[in-house]
Amino acid sequence: MNDLQQHYKAVRARLWAGAPPPPPVVVRPPPPPPRSTPTSEQFREAHELLKIAGVAGVPRWKLILREVCALHSITMDQLTSHNRSKKFIDARMLAYYRLHKELGLSLPQIGRYIGDRDHSTVFYGIKRYESNLRRR
Repeated sequence: MNDLQQHYKAVRARLWAGAPPPPPVVVRPPPPPPRSTPTSEQFREAHELLKIAGVAGVPRWKLILREVCALHSITMDQLTSHNRSKKFIDARMLAYYRLHKELGLSLPQIGRYIGDRDHSTVFYGIKRYESNLRRR
C-alpha cells in the first residue's frame, strides 16, 4: 500500500504543479451617493400650482369627457351608460372624435374610457361624426 500512496502523492503533485494562481481581489469603489429627491414640501408646492391652474390630478381625457357632458347637459354616468337615446349617442360620438383627434388615443383606449366599448363601436362613432360634420 505504500507504493500506492506514493503514486497518488506523485499524481497530485503533478496536477497541482500547474494550478492557476488564485483570482485577484477586486476592490470596488463605493457606490455614488443617492441623488437628491424632491421633498414633500416641493411636491406640495407643485400640487398647489397645478390646482391653481385647474389641472391638478385630472387627466386630459377626463377633462374632455367633462366638457362633452357639460355641452350636452348630461352626466358622466349617462355618457358611459349603454342607453341608446339620441342625446347620449351624439355626446358619445363627439367624445370619441375629440379623444381620437385631440389626444391621439387608440380606439381600444377610448372604448375603455367610455363605458368599456369595443374598438369597432368607437371607430363607427368617429366615422359617423365626421360624416355629420361634412353634411353641415
